[in-house]
Amino acid sequence: MPKILTSAAIAALLALSACASSGVDPGAVHHFKPGVTTRAQVIKRLGPPVSIYVGLDETKTLTWAKTGGLFNSASTQGLSIQFGPDDKMVKVVSQP
Repeated sequence: MPKILTSAAIAALLALSACASSGVDPGAVHHFKPGVTTRAQVIKRLGPPVSIYVGLDETKTLTWAKTGGLFNSASTQGLSIQFGPDDKMVKVVSQP
């Protein structure tokens, strides 16, 4: 029985550390250039966004989030980048 509890505890710690380390790379924003960087390039660098907002003007605002984890939810950070109808970056809307 103790082996099962130890294995469960290790699995839980690994899951929590994965939650805390996944998400936004704040330094990546410096590599993106408005009018040059494409949506595909940003997604390749940051991974899939957690949300996509499509505006009436056909712009797309993609948002990525990094959670502080179960015990530090106050440190959740988000990054939002707007892309034009041509899928090129327009601007960083918000960043950590």
